[in-house]
Amino acid sequence: MGMNNTQLYALAKSYLGDGGSRFRQFCGLPSNAAWCAAFVSYIFAKGGDASLFYGGKKVVYVPSAERWLFANCANIPIYLAMPMDVLTFDWNSNGVPDHIGFVRGRKSDTEVLTIEGNTSGGIVANRVRPAKYISGCFRIGFAPSASWSADETLAIDGECGYNTIAVLQKVLKKKGCYSDKVDAILGKNTVKGIQKLCGVAQDGSWGTKTSKALQRYLGVSADGWFGVNSVKALQKWLNTQNVSTPSKTPVKPVQKTIWDNANAYARKIANDNSYHYVSYSSASYTHQCPICTRRSYDKGWNCIGFAWSVWRHGAGIPCRCNCEVINDPTADKILRSNHETAVEIVKQKTGLSQVTVVSSGGKAIPLSSLRKGDIVLLYDGKSYYHTMYYMGDSKFADSTQTRSDNIKADVTMSKAQQADIKIAIRYTGKVVL
Repeated sequence: MGMNNTQLYALAKSYLGDGGSRFRQFCGLPSNAAWCAAFVSYIFAKGGDASLFYGGKKVVYVPSAERWLFANCANIPIYLAMPMDVLTFDWNSNGVPDHIGFVRGRKSDTEVLTIEGNTSGGIVANRVRPAKYISGCFRIGFAPSASWSADETLAIDGECGYNTIAVLQKVLKKKGCYSDKVDAILGKNTVKGIQKLCGVAQDGSWGTKTSKALQRYLGVSADGWFGVNSVKALQKWLNTQNVSTPSKTPVKPVQKTIWDNANAYARKIANDNSYHYVSYSSASYTHQCPICTRRSYDKGWNCIGFAWSVWRHGAGIPCRCNCEVINDPTADKILRSNHETAVEIVKQKTGLSQVTVVSSGGKAIPLSSLRKGDIVLLYDGKSYYHTMYYMGDSKFADSTQTRSDNIKADVTMSKAQQADIKIAIRYTGKVVL
């Protein structure tokens, strides 16, 4: 079985800086040949499911690859792009694509973060590409990399994730516009179902005409740009259509909290290299604060700064700049203090009165005792050594102590690390939105 898109993204990143000889050799290209398409073919083959791209055959000519993508995959608006969707580029707008690569995230409504081969002087590199150069954005048929449900009420967040796609397929099926299985994959037949619903040509290519037709159907401005406001309108409409017969005892909806926003922020920057901390000097381990851009001279900055950044940007808690909150010596002092002193240190450093410290008398705090949003300090019996942010459901967001592409979300903590969770810093203010 092949990799999902998250796993394939990690594989593609492992080749950053590669000069391309392995990809040319894989496709039998001469040493002076362009190899961007060979890089894409290689990644799918190495990932264990070559059939997802170009029918499992190797391809080196970008126009041929694009023709296959148009015929077999959904061409979608760039706002809906997910990591490892395939992009084709037409630099001079002459209708003939010149280049191909992968999506790694969205920088803005009109800019896409990419990972490409044969770029930046002939290597595998991360790039930022304006929408005007993109001739196609294609959804590959990966199995979803996260859990999803077609029965939930959708959050109106403007993100066309797996739940939104699954509910869309379910509603299209109810309306007789879609006959395939509900699998949360935005494939060509799903787009055809949208087009049938809106009364436009059913070619499986979600272009400007389809966007305008769906916008008119949803009653929003038909500008042809299917962005965040259009997705929110779609989610609201889907919730009105995806209504089941209520049970005798209605289930109380789960209230959204600031930690849902914080988790979404953590996942966003985990997939976006432009947010990752910059190491200015390998000798002094200096890093830039993502809030105020000042530099901090503490080796533990990455993990601590990231945790507080999730609080401030994701949850909207107005704590101080990361440079002024808690560094390694302060974290060590908190761990060695009694409870009352530790709480006072945290309050003083954060500037927050609605904050406390959770401990278990020097013993490890079990995951079952943590709450979503807790910032945990790890202590190995000798000194503090790491900080992580708790996302709930036994998963953490983490920035490891390396000068590399190091931010991760939905991480499962090792047993050794779990045994070292000695303190959790917890926000006690209002969390329900």
